[in-house]
Amino acid sequence: MLAPPSCSFHNTTARYFYSLGREGLLPSALGRTHHKFKSPHIASIVQSVIAAIIIIILFALLTGSNDPASQAYLQLYGLMAVMGAQADEVRTGGQAHQRRPVSVIQTG
Repeated sequence: MLAPPSCSFHNTTARYFYSLGREGLLPSALGRTHHKFKSPHIASIVQSVIAAIIIIILFALLTGSNDPASQAYLQLYGLMAVMGAQADEVRTGGQAHQRRPVSVIQTG
């Protein structure tokens, strides 16, 4: 399935943007974290926008072509992304984005 690698890539890229923003190599806004969740939310939004632009450009380029393989690949990738998100919601009972308690293993 394509959803887990895509989420992993998104998370990694957002954290790179966060690190580079924190170090001053990219705009400093990217180096800020969410006040409640401590996540790099601005870097994540920026990465999502960049990914959306790339997908829209690929969609425009590939949909306009008469190559059925190109069209099928783009449609299949989009379908798998949606199915992955839905499967995650079903698996977690709609609780996918809530914080879960961390269990601590105590050693004797």
